[in-house]
Amino acid sequence: MILGIKNTKRLVLRQVIVVGTDGIWEALNSKGDMFGKQRLQNIIKENHHLSAQGLLDFVYSELNAFTFGAKSEDDITLVIIFRQIAMGGVIESYDLFEPLLSLSQPIGAI
Repeated sequence: MILGIKNTKRLVLRQVIVVGTDGIWEALNSKGDMFGKQRLQNIIKENHHLSAQGLLDFVYSELNAFTFGAKSEDDITLVIIFRQIAMGGVIESYDLFEPLLSLSQPIGAI
């Protein structure tokens, strides 16, 4: 039991692990501006409540909107893993999205 909190079953924290290639943050729009690591980090922080698939789709949507009209010059790969941690250890509950799915396709105009 956690001090000061009664009748709790277990405290579970959710950790988001994101692994991606530089093709994401180095993606350029038609003006030559980079998508950037900070933009990617902000998207993840603001949308961590989504499922792995939902977060991947949202990142892809934002990246596609940003690069509209610009051809991708690099590969785009993103892996999202949600790990739930319970007080006293890791519980067996992973939401692992298969790598190389939606974001492995070209971004921008063809």
